[in-house]
Amino acid sequence: MPASTLWAHWIAKPARGSQGLGISLVNTSELIRCLNSGVAAMPVGCDSWYRMPTVLQPYLRDPLLRAGRKWDIRAYLLCTSVLPMRLKLFTESIVRYASAEYTSNSVASASVLTNTFIGKKVLKRGVAAVTGTLSNLANHFESRFKTTGQGAVRSYAQLVESMRAAVGSLFLSAEASFAQIYSRLYKGHSYRCSNCYHFFGVDLIADVQGGMHVIEVNVSPDLTLSHEGCNTPGGCLGGSNAYDYTKQAAAFNAVQIVYGIESVAESLSTLLRRHSAEITAPRFARLLQPARKGLKREVIEYLLEYLREGRVAGCFVSVYPANAAHTHFQTHLERLREVSRHTDHCMRSGSAGAGRAGRGECAVYDFEARLQLHGLVEMLLSAVVTDSPNNSSNNARYMSLDSEKAAVNLWLPYRTRCEEMLWRVSSLSTSSEDDRLHGEWASRRHVFQTVHELRE
Repeated sequence: MPASTLWAHWIAKPARGSQGLGISLVNTSELIRCLNSGVAAMPVGCDSWYRMPTVLQPYLRDPLLRAGRKWDIRAYLLCTSVLPMRLKLFTESIVRYASAEYTSNSVASASVLTNTFIGKKVLKRGVAAVTGTLSNLANHFESRFKTTGQGAVRSYAQLVESMRAAVGSLFLSAEASFAQIYSRLYKGHSYRCSNCYHFFGVDLIADVQGGMHVIEVNVSPDLTLSHEGCNTPGGCLGGSNAYDYTKQAAAFNAVQIVYGIESVAESLSTLLRRHSAEITAPRFARLLQPARKGLKREVIEYLLEYLREGRVAGCFVSVYPANAAHTHFQTHLERLREVSRHTDHCMRSGSAGAGRAGRGECAVYDFEARLQLHGLVEMLLSAVVTDSPNNSSNNARYMSLDSEKAAVNLWLPYRTRCEEMLWRVSSLSTSSEDDRLHGEWASRRHVFQTVHELRE
C-alpha cells in the first residue's frame, strides 16, 4: 500500500489528555493549512486542536478488525534498565474494542476510538462490553485461520512476536536520549541502582497485514479495577474479571521480578568461562577493563540481573535482550548508529565535547559499545538449549558445555514458568476472596485461557 494512501490522515490528541477527549482526525491538506497559517490568522476548523500542546500521529485507515470493529491492545511492560535496555512484556493483555462497527470512512468516535471511557458511555454498559483478553483474541484469529486458511494473524505467538518487535524498537530508539538526560541529572556520576524499575502501559494497534504499531506509551497506566469498591456479591454492573485479573496478575508478577532473590553468579561464571577466549578478543574491546583483564563491572552487573530476572520472570517474556529477535534488534541498533552520525554529532562515538555549543551539556552515546554488548549477550545465549541430556523429565532450560560435559540450569521455559506463577499465587492468599480470585488465575477461566509456548 503506498505511503501516501496509508498515512493520508492524521490523528491529533491533546498531549496531556485522557478518556478519549479532544481527539480529532485531520487530513494532510488540512494539517498543512493549519500549520502554515500561524496562530494569529488561524483558519476556522484548526482551533479545536491547534491552540494546545498536541500529539500528531499518522492515522491507520486500514486496521485489522474483529467482527467489524476496531481493537487495540493495552500491554504491560516492565523496564528494569534503560542504559542498556532490559525490557519485559507481560503476555496477557487487555484488548479494547470500539463500540461501533468501522469502515475506512468512519469519523465518529464510537467507530474510530477504542477508549473504554467512550465505549462505556456510548453503550451505557460496563467495561466488560468493550474489552477482552489477548488470549481470547489470538484464539479467535487462530481458529479462523485453521477453518478458512485466511487471516493476517495465525497464532498467539505471531501476535506476541509482532508486539515485541514494535515495542522493543521504540524503546531502544530512546536509549541515546536517556543517556543525555541522565548525564545532565547526574553530572557524570553513576546512575545505576538496584531494584529500580518502571511499569509501562503501551497501546498497540494492528494493521490489516497483522503488523503492530505503537499508539502511545503510558508512564503511569491506570490500574483501577472494574470491581473496585463493589460491595455486592455479584460485583459492579458490567465489571470484568478478565480486565481486573490481567492488571492484578501483571502487577503481582512485576513485583516478583523486581524483588525476587535468585543466585545466578555460578551460572554466569560458567557461561563466561565457556567463552573466555572470545570475550577477550578485539570484538568486545569496549566492554573490557584496561589491559583486557575481564569485563567491566557494569557489564557483569547487567548480565547478572538479566539472568536473575529470567529465573523469576513468570508470565513476562523478554523483549530485550531476546535471542529470538537478535537479528531484528541488531539491524535496528545499526540503523540508529547510522542515523546518529548524520543527525546529531553530539552522540557520535568518540566525539566527547562535540556539539555542546548553545545546547548545554551533551552526553556521548557509544553505539559501538552498545552493539558489542548486544553481540555478547547473543553469543552467551546461543549455547543455551532446551533439553538437558541428564534429566529430560525436567523442563528447565539448560546450557550444554562441550568441554565440561555438564549442563547448567539457567531458567525455566516460558510456558512452564508462567503456569507455575499462576498456580503459585494461590498459596499467598489471605482470605476466602483471595482464594477465589487467585484460584481463577490458576484455572485460567478468565485470563491465560491457553498458555502457549514462546521463543526467547
